[in-house]
Amino acid sequence: PAMRRSGEECPVRVVARFRPLNEMEKNRGNLIVLDFLGENGVRIGRLHDPMPPEEIALDNILQDGTTQEDLFAREAQHTVDDVMAGYNGTILAYGQTGSGKTYTIVGKMLEQLESGNVTARGRGRETVHDGIIPNAARRIFESIESDTSGTEYIIKCSYLEVYMEQVRDLLNPVAENLLIHESPNKGVFVGGLTEEFVSSSDDVVDLLRIGCRSLTLGCTKMNERSSRSHSVFTIFVQQRLFDGSTRVGKLNLVDLAGSERVKKSGSTGTQLEEA
Repeated sequence: PAMRRSGEECPVRVVARFRPLNEMEKNRGNLIVLDFLGENGVRIGRLHDPMPPEEIALDNILQDGTTQEDLFAREAQHTVDDVMAGYNGTILAYGQTGSGKTYTIVGKMLEQLESGNVTARGRGRETVHDGIIPNAARRIFESIESDTSGTEYIIKCSYLEVYMEQVRDLLNPVAENLLIHESPNKGVFVGGLTEEFVSSSDDVVDLLRIGCRSLTLGCTKMNERSSRSHSVFTIFVQQRLFDGSTRVGKLNLVDLAGSERVKKSGSTGTQLEEA
């Protein structure tokens, strides 16, 4: 658990986000029936199914009309603020292929890269579809710009991929099979991983764009384009306060590979080994 600035303990939260049907689901017909029970529960059933619907209760339920901005404000902004206060925070997206994990964490960067609508430094993208990473970057630099205490900031970013049990640097794709280390001073870290200094949210988006080009992608029956790996985008925040003391926080933003079963996804060959 993390600690809020007020000293109140902030436990791990589990949130479910529901998305609209995609074209593949519309074409094959959808039999799922959802009955939302306020902000914390949902009843899931199937048409013509004799079994009673399953009721699930979580910390929060985000319905399919939830925007990227609303999601960030409700479920990610407080974690970013905790990092600015000197704590470590992690947000990860878990679910089967096509459930919207990458859209939630990154946004539409991959689609925009493929269409050629994203130029250098991310200009030309539609920010309404920005995921948690770009929104977190904006929140961090807005906080820095509004700080009048004289605090000095150093912000760095790294971006790695875990694919077939190997760690690869997405900001320097030739750096493969990196090793994970642990030391008393640094804790757990990846040796040789690129850490780029950034001075604006545009710099962060630029690194995200570079890393997205290097992601290992595949195609399954569940989604035309599916990330076949885990990816971790980390933002390091180091502060030197006016009294000479230092404060360090780290934000890990994790997009996990699809969690579906092999038979359901239609994975074969290398994708079968990945699963």
